[in-house]
Amino acid sequence: MSRGRSGSWSLPRPAAWLWGYYTYRVTTYCPWTARFEGLVTGLALAPNPEAVGAGQPASLEAQRAELLVLSDWVRSALAGNLRKYPLHLCDGSTRTGEQAQAHGLPLAYGGLPCEHVPFIGCHDNKTVFDQVVEKAAATETAEERMRMCVLCLALVALSQGVPFVHAGDDLLRSKSLDRDSYNSGAAVGRRLGWAVAVVTSSRAAVGMAVGRAGAMVGDS
Repeated sequence: MSRGRSGSWSLPRPAAWLWGYYTYRVTTYCPWTARFEGLVTGLALAPNPEAVGAGQPASLEAQRAELLVLSDWVRSALAGNLRKYPLHLCDGSTRTGEQAQAHGLPLAYGGLPCEHVPFIGCHDNKTVFDQVVEKAAATETAEERMRMCVLCLALVALSQGVPFVHAGDDLLRSKSLDRDSYNSGAAVGRRLGWAVAVVTSSRAAVGMAVGRAGAMVGDS
């Protein structure tokens, strides 16, 4: 979710400040539900059994229905989150962003693409890599998780608007699942590891999540 300039909650998340609407639609289903799978991280296509207990629909049919709604959200974001833009929706209809509803809220609310700031990871939240690790099923391989991260960043980069990429997300940066790292010291919050070849599990919090042999940190 995110807040519009009036401060009221609208789609997506988490906040819109002075100059634009910040969009957080891709990996998260609803605000603050950490383990709920999203469009990129396997909802309905590669279900995570642990996510069901966190509020995710248990039946595959319900997950597919939710996946269709999320696909509408993402298409709207790719188009710039425009309230007047006609969208072809999952139910077969064509409606503008302000006419279409998703969970009782307008699908889009922006006037111009320049008001739209798409992002997934940010300074006061988990990195993209950590979100994928948390949401995707444990059976997903290291390569599949990395491809999920790439897809997340591609959706941000290709959306109409002003893309916002958190430092290190393009390097699969991890903060060891630390969400509020402002108080965790420089080793987690501000340090980046740029050299891929020297990264080990002991440096999971500072940079690349891939080791010498290509194994993802945390894989057994």
